[in-house]
Amino acid sequence: MDLVSRVAPPGEVTSAPEAVRALAWATEDEDALPGRTVPRSLGMQVKRRTDGTAHIEGIAGLGFAFVRRGIYWRDIEKRRGVYDFTTIDRLMDDLRARRLRAVCCLVSNNDLYEGGSGIRTDAGRAGFAAFASALATRYRGRGVVWEIWNEPNIGGFWGDHDKSNSDVFADEYAALVRTVAPAMHRADPECCVVAGAVSALWKASFEWTERCFDRGILASGIDGWSVHPYGTGTPEEHLEGYATVRELLAAHGAPDLPLLNTTRGFTASASQEARREAAFFVRQYMIDLTADVRVSIWYQWWARDAERQPAAVACRVMVDRLKGFRLLRRLETKSADEYLLLFARKPDEQTIVAWTSRDGGAATPREIVLPLRVRAGRIRICDVDGKESSAAATDGELRIVVTGAPRYYSLPRPEPNGGTP
Repeated sequence: MDLVSRVAPPGEVTSAPEAVRALAWATEDEDALPGRTVPRSLGMQVKRRTDGTAHIEGIAGLGFAFVRRGIYWRDIEKRRGVYDFTTIDRLMDDLRARRLRAVCCLVSNNDLYEGGSGIRTDAGRAGFAAFASALATRYRGRGVVWEIWNEPNIGGFWGDHDKSNSDVFADEYAALVRTVAPAMHRADPECCVVAGAVSALWKASFEWTERCFDRGILASGIDGWSVHPYGTGTPEEHLEGYATVRELLAAHGAPDLPLLNTTRGFTASASQEARREAAFFVRQYMIDLTADVRVSIWYQWWARDAERQPAAVACRVMVDRLKGFRLLRRLETKSADEYLLLFARKPDEQTIVAWTSRDGGAATPREIVLPLRVRAGRIRICDVDGKESSAAATDGELRIVVTGAPRYYSLPRPEPNGGTP
């Protein structure tokens, strides 16, 4: 039974009425990569200095589902064929104890196999594949998402032997993935292997991505394609870049390959920026859900006073309000920069998340009149920082106020007969 009289598919706005269809609530998100239920796709990036047990405990306490961390080949294999997994074992045990999943980014070359930068030789590719396969075997059954390299399209991570987004980098990276992904699937047929981790969404990175696709990277058996949607001023601008990547996937015969955001954040230093970061934290996750991005990793964990950071508070509030809720639709509004997302935990238990993308977090409040099918009464409202209020719902109408900081509107249950349209 629908509460909202007009709805639109995620990523679209339409004026056509559409009923909220029956959903398979009990079986949602059983795949290797989760769907649109909060917070099953929400993740946090950690580094070596922030991957200790106390940090992992803090991440779990805020409701995250994934932790992304780089695993450096040169640190694990210091003698040929001998792997030291001590630090990774500790991390994996910490994650499993708190029911967190790992996104492990496999990175770095190894002088035991080839010098220089990137992975450019058959010996290097074979050695890296053996290292990756050993990891897949050791941590089989733990729900790890294995990511091959980090931002291989730019010189800072792939090397200085050519320029960023070059054909050379694309050819070398595609050759690596074509070797590594099949080897990992042979080691563990059930493992989840993704490639890409492409830095930024813009013309040069799209051309680099297409070059990789032309070189057969999608035929390697990868289970997803990851991007780092930098180069934008707001999370809502990610939508255009995601759409371009999906067009490239479709043009190369993989329209349904899952898309992941494995690193993106809007960091803050001053108090005003911290409020903006809090708003953007929620908005980025909402946009990723809207675009059917299957994993959404925030960059990065706050090393000091983490749980008191405004973005951390916003995370706790978001998870508290939406845990177990699944995104249904983006609702129709008159303006493209207004976002009203309808979530449901049961067909008659629904929440709207509302904001405007007009600016970072201090937009002039605007009122939206939304036609509803709800009984008259009080609607619970919660701000991004946890401040609660309420509003009156009249028969067939709700007034929603939007700013750059998202708000949560918990809707009353409908009348038994469906209420008034």
